[in-house]
Amino acid sequence: LGGALGLLRASDQLSGLVQTVPRSVRDIGASAVAGLATVVLVSAVLTMLALGIGFPDAVEMYRQLDAGWAGGPILVLLTMAFVPTLILWVAAFTIGLGFPLGPDGVVAPQSIDYGALPVFPPLAALPPQGDPGPWAFVALAAPLLGGYAIAVVLHRRQHHLPVEHLAVRAAAAGALSGAALGLLFLAAGAVVTHG
Repeated sequence: LGGALGLLRASDQLSGLVQTVPRSVRDIGASAVAGLATVVLVSAVLTMLALGIGFPDAVEMYRQLDAGWAGGPILVLLTMAFVPTLILWVAAFTIGLGFPLGPDGVVAPQSIDYGALPVFPPLAALPPQGDPGPWAFVALAAPLLGGYAIAVVLHRRQHHLPVEHLAVRAAAAGALSGAALGLLFLAAGAVVTHG
């Protein structure tokens, strides 16, 4: 997809193709991308904070695995490759759904229960089991910020429309953004299950 977009842009055909799409659809798409990007960005920041807090535990897990000189770099690469999945897990947490972990475990704003987990350094970012406490409600601000980003982008692009029309288009952008996030969740689940 990225290569095709690059070829279209290099051949100056991308702008022509974009112009064939109705402006209202482009504006809804742009605001949906802004909402999705905001939720993912907030989730990335929360993931980095969690990784920073769990860094001593991650180092201890790395030592326990004792991967040696050949396996060490591979373990570091696997850890780095797992970070996007962690970000999507945090996004699932921030929108209130949570995510399954382990055979019967779940990590959600309501409760955290995941049982025994394998020794894998990125899992040090997981919160402790039990009641997540008030910080979980702070994390729930991510979808609100995503909705705010949708509203701001849509208002800037279509400020001449009545408020009722903007509300309908904002709802459509929110649904589109949520559907895109759901597809990302499916992709992350497929990577964790089959990867």
